[in-house]
Amino acid sequence: MDRCSFTFLIRHPCRLMRLQAANERGFLRLRDKIIISATIAATIFIIGFAAGCGQIKNTQPPGGQNMIAKAQEATPKTMDVAVYYVKKTNKDFCLVRESHTVAYTRRVARAALEELINGQPFTENAFTVLPRETRIRGISINNGLASVDFSSEVLKAEPESGVGALGIQGIVNTLTEFPTIEQVAFKVDGTLDQQAREWWGNGSLSETPYKRDLSNVLEPAVWITMPVKEELVDIPMKVAGYTRIVDAPINLRIVTGSGVKLAEGCARASADNPGRGEFSTYLKFQRPSVDSGYLEVFHCGSEKKCKELNKVRIPIKFNQTAATS
Repeated sequence: MDRCSFTFLIRHPCRLMRLQAANERGFLRLRDKIIISATIAATIFIIGFAAGCGQIKNTQPPGGQNMIAKAQEATPKTMDVAVYYVKKTNKDFCLVRESHTVAYTRRVARAALEELINGQPFTENAFTVLPRETRIRGISINNGLASVDFSSEVLKAEPESGVGALGIQGIVNTLTEFPTIEQVAFKVDGTLDQQAREWWGNGSLSETPYKRDLSNVLEPAVWITMPVKEELVDIPMKVAGYTRIVDAPINLRIVTGSGVKLAEGCARASADNPGRGEFSTYLKFQRPSVDSGYLEVFHCGSEKKCKELNKVRIPIKFNQTAATS
């Protein structure tokens, strides 16, 4: 401001006051603009930050949902266990082997034993010797020996003569189905007192472990231990199992669901076990275009034309990614 303008304002104070008021109004407008701009910027930042947090929280890695779904599908919901029941025949008693489907668990030995107690046999005239109220207090497995501790309710059973021994052998055979168990020992309420030794009137229960014995297992005539139901098989496919027919070959066949034959062969059972032999062999086949099929195992009988006796049919799945050896 020059000297003349300053002198003019001093002589005219009203003009000076109006100029000061105008300056103040301009300052206030500038201040309001700054505040509004800052408020808008802060609001945009907060909204963007919140949205970003939400995206981070909900973002899955590529294929994450699919991986979770596949993991859930890979975990089986059920599994099959073999259990041995006592069966009354026209002449005597024997053992029968059945395959039961139970809820999946890693405690497979306990699951099989609980099924033996609580399950319902589907073989006619078959039954469990174990009382239904029997509880499994514990199972420990160490160096091939399974130590089973039953509750005292197990002593309430009063089986017929000879049935108690078969019942005990059924328990032993059920548990020795698993490769980690070779022998079985028993306790009742944590001990093996005189009452427990006279379990079911058997009179032979002792601290000596029991071993697997298939000599009294009369049914079925044939069963397969490998492959298991719905197993994903490779080439060549291993086939193993047991049969009561040890003096004749057992026939093997792989077919698709529509009946197309992929491979066939035969095997002979060893006579190492009294009354029942074990067999094992491999089958090679061309990988089919379908995903599933069946393994069929049977005896032909003594006649020229095969009657396919004691036939067992196991559903299998073909591994479409493995290399053929």
